[in-house]
Amino acid sequence: MKEIKIEHLAYLLKEAKEKNQPQPIFFLGAGASRSGNIPLAGEIIQHIIRDYSQSPFIQELPNEARTYAKLMDCLLPSQRDELLKRYINEAKINVTHIYLAQLLKEGFVDYVLTVNFDNLILRALAFYNIFPATYDMAILKDLTTTTFKEKSVVYLHGQNHGLWLLNTTEELDKVKTILPRIFDSIKNSRPWVFIGYSGEDPVFEHIKSLGRFDNGLYWVTYNDHSPNDNVQKFLSAPNTNAFLITGYDSDSFMLKLNSELGLGQPSIVDKPFTALKEMLNEIVDIDEKEYFKGVKERLEISKRQVDEAIEQHEHGIVESTKDLKGNTEIDFLKKEIINLIIAEKYQEKVISDIEIRAKGIPDDNLQGLLSGLYSNWGIYFGKLAETKEGGEAEELCHQSIEKFQKAIEIKPDIHEAYNNWGNALGILAKTKEGKEAEVLYHQSFEKYQKTIEIKPDYQEAYNNWGIYLGNLAKTKEGKEAVALYHQSFEKYQKAIGIKPDNHEVYNNWGYDLGDLAKTKERKEAEELYNQSFEKYQKAIEIKPDYHEAYFNWGTDLGDLAKTKERKESEELYNQSFEKYQKAIEIKPDYHEAYFNWGTDLGDLAETKEGKESEELYNQSFEKYLKAIEIKPDYHEAYNNWGADLGDLAGTKEGKESVALYQQSFEKYQKAIEIKPDYHEAYNNWGNYLGILAMTKEREESVALYHQSFEKYQKAIEIKPDYHEAYNNWGNYLGNLAKTKEGKEAVALYHQSFEKYQKAIEIKPDYHEVYTNWGADLGNLAKTKEGKEAVALYHQSFEKYQKAIEIKPDYHEAYYYWGNSLGNLAKTKVGKEAVALYNQSFEKYQKAIEIKPDYHEAYYYWGISLRNLAKSKEGKEAVALYYKSFEKYQKAIEIKPDYHEAYYNWGIDLGNLANTKEGKEALELYYQSFEKYQKAIEIKPDYHEAYYNWGVDLGNLANTKEGKEALELNYQSFEKYQKAFELGGKCYNLACWHALKENNKEALFYLDLSLMKKEISVHFVENDDDWKNFLKDKDFMNILNKYNKLST
Repeated sequence: MKEIKIEHLAYLLKEAKEKNQPQPIFFLGAGASRSGNIPLAGEIIQHIIRDYSQSPFIQELPNEARTYAKLMDCLLPSQRDELLKRYINEAKINVTHIYLAQLLKEGFVDYVLTVNFDNLILRALAFYNIFPATYDMAILKDLTTTTFKEKSVVYLHGQNHGLWLLNTTEELDKVKTILPRIFDSIKNSRPWVFIGYSGEDPVFEHIKSLGRFDNGLYWVTYNDHSPNDNVQKFLSAPNTNAFLITGYDSDSFMLKLNSELGLGQPSIVDKPFTALKEMLNEIVDIDEKEYFKGVKERLEISKRQVDEAIEQHEHGIVESTKDLKGNTEIDFLKKEIINLIIAEKYQEKVISDIEIRAKGIPDDNLQGLLSGLYSNWGIYFGKLAETKEGGEAEELCHQSIEKFQKAIEIKPDIHEAYNNWGNALGILAKTKEGKEAEVLYHQSFEKYQKTIEIKPDYQEAYNNWGIYLGNLAKTKEGKEAVALYHQSFEKYQKAIGIKPDNHEVYNNWGYDLGDLAKTKERKEAEELYNQSFEKYQKAIEIKPDYHEAYFNWGTDLGDLAKTKERKESEELYNQSFEKYQKAIEIKPDYHEAYFNWGTDLGDLAETKEGKESEELYNQSFEKYLKAIEIKPDYHEAYNNWGADLGDLAGTKEGKESVALYQQSFEKYQKAIEIKPDYHEAYNNWGNYLGILAMTKEREESVALYHQSFEKYQKAIEIKPDYHEAYNNWGNYLGNLAKTKEGKEAVALYHQSFEKYQKAIEIKPDYHEVYTNWGADLGNLAKTKEGKEAVALYHQSFEKYQKAIEIKPDYHEAYYYWGNSLGNLAKTKVGKEAVALYNQSFEKYQKAIEIKPDYHEAYYYWGISLRNLAKSKEGKEAVALYYKSFEKYQKAIEIKPDYHEAYYNWGIDLGNLANTKEGKEALELYYQSFEKYQKAIEIKPDYHEAYYNWGVDLGNLANTKEGKEALELNYQSFEKYQKAFELGGKCYNLACWHALKENNKEALFYLDLSLMKKEISVHFVENDDDWKNFLKDKDFMNILNKYNKLST
């Protein structure tokens, strides 16, 4: 089932007519007659219960069994006839039947099938002097081989005046064998159009059995209501070829279809005197015989009067009195305006001419219509603006506003124009930033205020006011934002007070509660999210098929899930998926729901590992693909797909990882092809190029970093105030700087600082930038010494302080501050070092108080404790090492697959073992081996763990003798070898071969380790492992080669 516009149906009908193909079958349900005063089944049920309340048959019928068919069965045939006759007598021909009759007259309809008992279609056709073949299924006994005539009306439940009306279950069984044959005889090569039909009677089962509708089945819903579940299931079934048309009731649908087919207004409505003339012309000319003379003259007089009326009231040609002429001109003007409003044709020249002609005419109704024409013109421009972007959209918004202004000049109390003017200003404000946006928002609020002054119970204005207060709130922070959100809630409350069943208001209220929740944390945020869920629930209770509410509910559940962890987070994500699923069941082509579902699946995948994570990412890709199948130019879907591919790539290694990164870049490229000024895609592309660069070395890494910088440059060219791009650019400049040395590194760091400065100039309260700036100042400080290093560290501390002043609960700033304090402490000794370490511990403590599951803070706290322990001796050192072990343990409890924590725990156990002897040392070494083993189980290619395991095996071997020492040394060699095979260091492997006097291997690995800058020539010259090589010519040649290179 696909949703289409009425224009598509009109095109198909015109095509069929031009090619002399069979025309459609129009199938009418009760909704088609409702505006003609024929009640729906539910209303008839209430009338029966009210009017026949004393009937024992009805009294004995349980409430749950009181259906239309069963209640009709409780009445005598005469009672049923009496009931229905009353409805028929009070019925009026409505728009649906007048315009449908015109379609049949103009050759756009072959059959009208109806489950209604009224005669409205026949009465409407009579206006056109059309009296069609009529078939009553209630009295039809036998069929012939001849099909029903085209341009006929078929009563599937019988006519109100017939001998039989099929209302009861038993009566409906009369036609169950006939209907399939009738449908089969007329169905071929014809579209079916269903209007006002619920599908809640036995006829629908016969429709379902017809097979695929090769020329289409077009189901017109009531306004934006979705069909019932049974109908939806049928329409969505594969190979049904069904289409949904929403947004209309039966009257507005027929009116719009008539217009889209290019047909004029029905003569009975537009030119009633012409219609009367056509009826008079159907009377045969009367002979000039004497006894006919009076009748003939009277008929001629009538025809002449009708012709005069046509001239005066339809052509605007008046030659009678001044007043009559004036009234006729006014009526003619009114018709012109009404025709333009109905046709939605807004031509400047035509409307200006009408305005000139209407100027000065003291007719309130005329001026109101003209004002309404300008107001509708403004709405037209506003809707068009929403489909455009940039300058084109802005220009259309301004044109829309001009029309609303004009409408108000003509009729100052037209509240709808003020309301729509406010909407246009709000739409325009969303395209702006800063003060310009704020001014426009406040102007829109003034318009809503004016609307309400004119019409105090105009709930639409309160709803719109609430929406744009929420939009303005999103551009603010802190107390100012909160105040605006609460003002929006007051407007929604006011709207609900006027119209308690307004589901859109509850949905908007929930949406803004969710946005406010995103600005809060922990319990306060959760409470707001729960309030938003209550609003969505209320909206759905009012309108069970309200897909937007399910969608927004899913979005907010996903946002709440991001604030949680493990099972609680996963449960919330799963609830969000259920909401998206529900939204899609109601609206199968809801691309936004597929998009958000994919986004939340990607976010959940980030919290998982291994196959589970990969499976979730793949599910997210499926959702993005589905969204794009529905909307091929959906650039946001390509962007997010690229991001999730990049995140999945980060969990892989080698060729597999690179292939995924390349796929992500292809998605960004596609997004940019669709939307060339898509700055977010360039920014994200830059981020993942930077991440890929971090996994590479030397020239390949540098090239990728520079590609990422090009993307940030492009993003900023499109959006010069794009502070996020400056921040990310600075971040990756800092990462590139870490791979360089000397002046080159310093220059890159200073470039990163320039980017951070630029970001802060744009957004002075950008706390993340201050933290990144502080981190890079700390990294630069590590390359310096003495006062220069200290000065840089203190500059980094100032940046962290600034970040925390902006956001006091910013745990990342405390964490990085702790790292920088620890790094500075490593350059100091004695009390000064201890004091700095203790300050770093305070920062980690503060970070953990804010975020108790902050495993990185525990991990680095452990490392800083180890560094302090190495500066101590005896019991004090031991106590510090054991404190570091506690921190590693805590980090692993939070993140069980934290391989770095196991690795460093192993190192520290080895360091502590080096200070011990005998069994105590042996026990510590073997504990360290267990930690390395655990780290490698989590990350099998963890070459650093193999390398340091080799170091500790070597250290243990040095405490042993004989075979035991040899065995440990060989195990050490195996670890070094494995580390090298995985891409790790090889210097210790060179040393191992040197001690074994394997000269060729020793010199090979030495040359390689110097080339990779694992160690310096000076270090080798002072390493006792090489003392037997000092006179070796090849050994000295290697040292000389790298001495020259370093020089």
